[in-house]
Amino acid sequence: YLRGRTFDNTPGYAISDNEAAQALYNQAIALDPGFALAHARRGAVLAFLYRFRGPDKDLKQLADAEVREALQLQPDLGEAHMARGLCLYRMDRDFAGALKELEIARQLLPNDPEPESFIAYIHRRRGQWKEARAGLERVLARDPRNVTYAEELYTTAYLLRDWPSAAKH
Repeated sequence: YLRGRTFDNTPGYAISDNEAAQALYNQAIALDPGFALAHARRGAVLAFLYRFRGPDKDLKQLADAEVREALQLQPDLGEAHMARGLCLYRMDRDFAGALKELEIARQLLPNDPEPESFIAYIHRRRGQWKEARAGLERVLARDPRNVTYAEELYTTAYLLRDWPSAAKH
């Protein structure tokens, strides 16, 4: 599981990293089928692969099944709600549903900036620029070494034509 998280946390959007994470989560689940956290992360990785490798009906069903399993095993697992939010965001493009699940995850994982980062991405996608920028600034302040958050703040500033902020990030 921890080796899978290493690949899962790699900055950028490399499909190969997510495929490696999926294989390692598969191993963790094989060792402990009741490991809700591994099911949740596997569901999130499968949603990523669905979005960036290309839509695949079987991949979508598997991602949804993994998230359902994680939530059945541990209904209050923040990572499972986050994975559900990522499935809704990346596979179904259901932004309202994703925001609800990500907000639950944010409440259950108060020290984890990841749920709030995806909330900010959805706000940006919906044209809610102030909310997007504020959310990204909060996650970067909590995780200042995360280059993805800095890049996303740059992108947001660039899209707003806020050149001084873009240069800063």
